[in-house]
Amino acid sequence: MNKVAVSINGNHCIVSGNITVLDMLLSNQYDVTKLAVEKNGQILPKAQFSSEIVQDGDVYEVVTFVGGG
Repeated sequence: MNKVAVSINGNHCIVSGNITVLDMLLSNQYDVTKLAVEKNGQILPKAQFSSEIVQDGDVYEVVTFVGGG
């Protein structure tokens, strides 16, 4: 199986090749209903999570929303 190297929030990770951003997030136990993703410096719309393929060298910043007052 093909593997690619990416960075998620500054941590270097090896993930399966041909994986979508959605699958990568789910495999890392992110709650995709409460987050925003930046890919290579650009905000990635949630509508693209399931179609955007993770590429070798991609840099992701994942921000989770927390409620409170």
